[in-house]
Amino acid sequence: MPRITGAANFSELRTPIAPGIGDAVTSRPPATANFFVDSVDKPEGQQSGDFLITKNGESLFNGFFNRLTVAEVVLDWGIPNVSPYWDNAQIRIQNTFTGNTATLNLLQGFFTARQVLETIVAQANAAFTILGDPLQFTLSLVNGTLGLVSTGVGNDPFQIINDSPTQNLARQLFASSQLGTIAVPNPAPLGPSGFPTLFSSSPRVLGTTYVDIISQQLTYNQELKDNTSADIRRDVLYRWYLAHDNVPSVYDQFLVELPAGTGGAPAVQILYPTNYPVLQGYTQFVARRTPPVPKQIRWSPEQPIGQVSFQCYDDKGRLINTANFAPDPSLAEEGANFQFQLSLLLSED
Repeated sequence: MPRITGAANFSELRTPIAPGIGDAVTSRPPATANFFVDSVDKPEGQQSGDFLITKNGESLFNGFFNRLTVAEVVLDWGIPNVSPYWDNAQIRIQNTFTGNTATLNLLQGFFTARQVLETIVAQANAAFTILGDPLQFTLSLVNGTLGLVSTGVGNDPFQIINDSPTQNLARQLFASSQLGTIAVPNPAPLGPSGFPTLFSSSPRVLGTTYVDIISQQLTYNQELKDNTSADIRRDVLYRWYLAHDNVPSVYDQFLVELPAGTGGAPAVQILYPTNYPVLQGYTQFVARRTPPVPKQIRWSPEQPIGQVSFQCYDDKGRLINTANFAPDPSLAEEGANFQFQLSLLLSED
């Protein structure tokens, strides 16, 4: 081997593995650490949708990592989809012939779209009877879609009133073009039965369509900021859409009772499928999601993680707070529960 003098070119000293094969390079996967977050660990007196985690003045992590990733999310959802807080627990129906209006208030709770329509029919029939008004309703199923049908004496025309921002339930059940105001009536058209009928074609009875999980301390170093088509923009750790994953939809069913036939044949009850999927959020659920391409936040390795706060917002930019859903003690209403868990992965580049 020749003697080397002066500045050495160490690439010349490397020994190939074999002819035609490049030099061997030692590599290892980056070191990682888990950061587990559970809203149950919040301090006493704080809400699961807004809390601060501290560790007796100690840092949670003393730096030494370059990236932070959301690897796993679990949502424990128990917030009713119908509630005065969501402005979707009231609906107003007017007999456009007599001018009488009934204001119906639903109990806070979990409802499918079919259950909401059945509740409206029962309450409306009782309310108009008390008013001495002939308007009465039944539900009709046509090609999987339910419609409110005027069946009282005279089959009076009616309308669903949409005259204030708080009438969310009317808009969640019916298209805006189907709705009217007291000042500008928009009576239901005649249906297949020849009576005034208002069909609920694509109902979506949800208080919020997503939940944003936020931590300003963890997204502080995020140079590439999040954005949205909505007016409110925040950097988020994870957005949970209230929608089922890629599984076949479960559709609600409508019970139809066929009257007794001739010759003493008994009445028959049959469940018919509707076009209404049972959406996530119509019932309580606990679900887990692992993002296939998780968001990665660049982190400065010299910066420790001290105390960390977490907030959860609805699609109107309001904090999720179960205190907003306190049940009326005089009514058989359902309360609320909300918790979440995160698995965060901290790693080197």
